[in-house]
Amino acid sequence: MCAEGERTIYVDAKNHVLGRLSSHVAKLLLEGWRVIIVNAEKTVITGKKRSVKDDWQIFWGVRSRVHPRHTPRHYVRPDRVLKDVIKGMLPRKKPRGRDALHRLRVYIGVPDDYKSVRYEKFEDAMLRPGTRKHILLEDICREFGWGGS
Repeated sequence: MCAEGERTIYVDAKNHVLGRLSSHVAKLLLEGWRVIIVNAEKTVITGKKRSVKDDWQIFWGVRSRVHPRHTPRHYVRPDRVLKDVIKGMLPRKKPRGRDALHRLRVYIGVPDDYKSVRYEKFEDAMLRPGTRKHILLEDICREFGWGGS
């Protein structure tokens, strides 16, 4: 599963706020931990559903008119979206940032290999009780073309 001597932490992303979870994971990666995230599609984005969808519509609509093949790549799968958010919080142009990104694994659902492990939860990154204005990452990705698994 992982290399000898590496410290590994398993995170269940269910009901975690996207940005808060990502900042915790980025910090752990830079400290040398190997991080495995499951249930990426159950991550939550806070805000009004319509305004969140409008913001993501703008983000996924960014294209290059000059050379369309050189347009930014925006993924629609929840695991790739979560990985890209974490990637944006790492110094990826430096060796320590690239190495940190290689220690990250993100999965949709729970793979059979990781069903029996104990998962960590970051209490300050969880969706607070009573927060009505939120949407699942899964719902946003389905809205913009992800077929689901």
